[in-house]
Amino acid sequence: MRDSMMKKMLIGLLALGLCFGGNALAMEGMDHGSGHDSKKMDHGSSHDMKKMDHGSKKMDHGSMKGKDGMIMMDGETVDGVSAMAHLKDVRKAMAEAGMEATHHLMIMFEAESDARPIEEGSAAVKITIPGDKELEPLMMMGMVGHFGVDINMAEPGIYHFKVGTKLDDGKKRTFHFHHVVE
Repeated sequence: MRDSMMKKMLIGLLALGLCFGGNALAMEGMDHGSGHDSKKMDHGSSHDMKKMDHGSKKMDHGSMKGKDGMIMMDGETVDGVSAMAHLKDVRKAMAEAGMEATHHLMIMFEAESDARPIEEGSAAVKITIPGDKELEPLMMMGMVGHFGVDINMAEPGIYHFKVGTKLDDGKKRTFHFHHVVE
């Protein structure tokens, strides 16, 4: 019994490692609008921000998929902080670990004034699933280069993400994102 549980935990940790290790490769070479110059942000491994340009809120990334199934959602800037949201399909790895999560939601925050990555503070997400049912808030874990949480998006329809933050400057901000699962 204990060996089985340890095996599941190990597989889960390995699955998460695969998710984060592939993030830089999944986003490399994608150009989405106006630039961040050559600032680097560490998402498990460094990549050049010139190649990953997120642009403004006006762009619709709801259906934009990168390599390895990375889904980029619209970016949003609130009170001097830009937020870039991504979803990574992790259902296969999670299923192998006996877990129900289908996606890893990751949000990268950046100071608009100097393109400095913001990795300190706290973030939580409140998800509204298809059928307009709002789930309990989930704390997002601070990770290298982003805040993240594993979620279940198995049902088709529109998912709304309301992300509340209190980042390193102590200000509270709320960011909104959405994605349609077909």
